[in-house]
Amino acid sequence: MKDSVEILLVEDNPGDVLLTQTAFKRSHIVNNLTCVETAEEALQLLRGEGDHAQAKRPDLVLLDLNLPRMSGIEFLQIVKHDDALKSIPVVV
Repeated sequence: MKDSVEILLVEDNPGDVLLTQTAFKRSHIVNNLTCVETAEEALQLLRGEGDHAQAKRPDLVLLDLNLPRMSGIEFLQIVKHDDALKSIPVVV
C-alpha cells in the first residue's frame, strides 16, 4: 500500500482550487490535499496552532503569490527563515 502525500494548497481563488483538486484526482497520486485561503491560516497549519493543532504537517506546499493581507512572497520568507519549517518544499 502506498503512503499518502500530504499537500497544502494555499490558494484564494475557488477556480484554481478546483483545478488543482481535479488535477490531483486524475494523477492517481495518493494524496491528502488540504486547502486554505490565506497565508496566515497556512502558517497556523504548518505550526500546528489554533484549529490546526491536530493537522498533519504537509510534505509539500503549493503556494499562490497573490493572496489577501499577506502575500505569498512574505509567507515564503517566513517559512524559509523558520528552522522548524524551512525543510518543507514550497512550489510557487
